[in-house]
Amino acid sequence: MSGIAAQISKDRDRAQGVGSHHDPVKYLNQDFNELRAQLLASGKLFEDEKFPTSSSSLGETNEIIVWKRPSEITKDPQFIVGAATREDIKQGRVGNCWFLCSLASLTMNETFLTLVLPLDQSFQDNYAGIFHFRFFRFGEWVDIVVDDRLPTENNVLYYMKSETVTEFWSPLLEKAYAKFTAQDSQLRANGSYRSLKGGFVEEALVDFTAGFCETFVLNEQDETFFQKIRDSLRSNLLVTCSTPILQMASAYEVLRSVHAPGGGSREVVVAKGHAQSVTGAEEVLYNNTTVKLIRYRNPWGFSEWNGAWSDKAPEWDKVSKEVKNALWKDKDDGESWLPYILREREGPEVLVLILVSISQNLYEEWNLLNFHGSWKAGSTAGGNTTLATYWTNPQFQIKLEGVSRHGDSQDGRCVFSSGLWVVHREMHGPSPSLCSPVYGKASLRAGVRQIKDDCLNCREICKCFELPTGRYLVVPFTENAGEEADFCIRVFTENKAGALEARQLVKLDEFKPPEVKENVPVESETCPGELENEVEELSAQTLNAKLNAIFKERTDVKSNGFCLDTCKRMVKLMDKSATLDLTGTLSIKEYVALKEKLEFYTNIFSLVDTNLSGTIDSLEMGNALQNAGT
Repeated sequence: MSGIAAQISKDRDRAQGVGSHHDPVKYLNQDFNELRAQLLASGKLFEDEKFPTSSSSLGETNEIIVWKRPSEITKDPQFIVGAATREDIKQGRVGNCWFLCSLASLTMNETFLTLVLPLDQSFQDNYAGIFHFRFFRFGEWVDIVVDDRLPTENNVLYYMKSETVTEFWSPLLEKAYAKFTAQDSQLRANGSYRSLKGGFVEEALVDFTAGFCETFVLNEQDETFFQKIRDSLRSNLLVTCSTPILQMASAYEVLRSVHAPGGGSREVVVAKGHAQSVTGAEEVLYNNTTVKLIRYRNPWGFSEWNGAWSDKAPEWDKVSKEVKNALWKDKDDGESWLPYILREREGPEVLVLILVSISQNLYEEWNLLNFHGSWKAGSTAGGNTTLATYWTNPQFQIKLEGVSRHGDSQDGRCVFSSGLWVVHREMHGPSPSLCSPVYGKASLRAGVRQIKDDCLNCREICKCFELPTGRYLVVPFTENAGEEADFCIRVFTENKAGALEARQLVKLDEFKPPEVKENVPVESETCPGELENEVEELSAQTLNAKLNAIFKERTDVKSNGFCLDTCKRMVKLMDKSATLDLTGTLSIKEYVALKEKLEFYTNIFSLVDTNLSGTIDSLEMGNALQNAGT
């Protein structure tokens, strides 16, 4: 199917609800219910050819690995034992803490969890060695099918595992996500476990929830940010934190200087560049002082903070019995409380990210607008705001109406969130720097005011705004012109909003070309002494010789000169003879007017030829036409 036909088919499917959680897209055209029915009828167990038991699925060559089904590892395998909890998530032999901590946060909210973890499967009823999971990507839910053959070493799971050895929902989900990583690749190659090494917490959170993630730099926040964290957790939002991969200190060291009672330092047992779940935020009374505490969970499941307010810390003996019973536990499960302290430090290594996903009421309380589009080189990939081709980027109009339902919002203002998602980015390869500024507009051609413009090298950028009602323009673009990619824009608004794609591109800084004088006196400076000895009229042949002599001297334009046929057409265009039978020649006045026009257009050519190639491409041609007033 051609690209255009495939896009039309996909748009029709979306209009019919395909891609919603109730009717997810079948990843690689594998239908779980159909496959399971066929397997049950044949008495066979599923073997997934799309994610084989080979080095391609591991992402590396490992001769120690043995692929086994859960029934070969334990006598009584279970999909879920009791309930899916964060204790079921322990990291294996791949550096995917970003994925694990997001999954641990997911288990804290049953509504979110059931989005990803369908409960219509088990190792008992209708077991056929096939399982499925659902993830959100590029504006639609996708259903992923996997078999239950898992990598092991010495009969122990090689990758993620549960604290309960008979429980397998978490390693199966990890396998499905590893297979799903092919969704990021332009090559559409198989995903692998190795592709999970290194990633972004916020991306996994969105994949699990279809929510909206915001990123905050901790040391840029004020004292009210603790309340935001606590309110987020109490509203069932998912919260995680991480430190940059080049972190010089650990996450805990950034949050708090580490000192033992008596002045000695205590060891911090958290790796650099590590991601963790935030599971609690409370204020306690300690020595007649209110102390803010944050509870973190390490996805490794064992290493814990051992400083102030840790499981064995003496601080717990100086709080009320009620507080201790509610918050304290002495268990080596990777979860611990730390003091919340904002610190000012120098250097980028101190950044701590708090990532917040919108709650499960997102689609009940907010209106969603989806835009799908693409950047095409030479057409709609105009690059950043400093480039002359910027205006050719796709543009989307949003009309905000009504006022905010939030009590703390200013009167006459409404809240909306905008997320730009680039499709089929290489997970570990170069990706375009994305930007999606919002412009406030009194009209499409006047009153333009840019509200936000942040370029980031990531899969998705999300921004929240509180703005007056009115019309706005969302312009997604990449840092460099000519970078090709498909994209999806999701816009959440409190009240129903009008929206449409601006099919007619609008150049934000409208160019008004100077007028070309129609009646130019012969004595004009643009007509030097070259015409002093000329006859009254110039033929096409004479015009051809003169123009070629002039343009031969120009170095800023690549040209072989004007052919005779072109000169005849110019004569016909410029001959203003009032007689019914046109002379077929140009008067000196007409020649001067023609020469001014050519000079004007040549200057435009030089202006839009930004790469100094001596030619103009299709994007530059658009700018040339704009500058010419066309």
